Amino acid sequence: MPWQRVHDLLVTAASNLPLVEKAPAPFVHQTSLADFSVAYELNVYTREPEKMAAIYSDLFAHIQDAFNHAGIEILSPAYSAIPEGHLAKDYQAPPFKIQPLEGIVHRGKTED
Repeated sequence: MPWQRVHDLLVTAASNLPLVEKAPAPFVHQTSLADFSVAYELNVYTREPEKMAAIYSDLFAHIQDAFNHAGIEILSPAYSAIPEGHLAKDYQAPPFKIQPLEGIVHRGKTED
């Protein structure tokens, strides 16, 4: 996903909220590049900080709606859930396998 598209969607979602100020405009910072993800920080201004919980709730809902409308699934690198009905009816999850590693150091000795 191009980062510019992510920024546009986040800013658009924030700009449509009545408790978010239009000026200064919402903006996005990319705060990290991890192994399997990018962290984005959406920044907005409000004149009603006492309503922060409601602002966050509305903001999260608008972000989900914006990304869903754009056909983009928001994924977490730590957990992924596939909604019911999105897998083939005959799908079977692969078995969980544990295999010993060769040549690892164990208790100060190298095992072959």
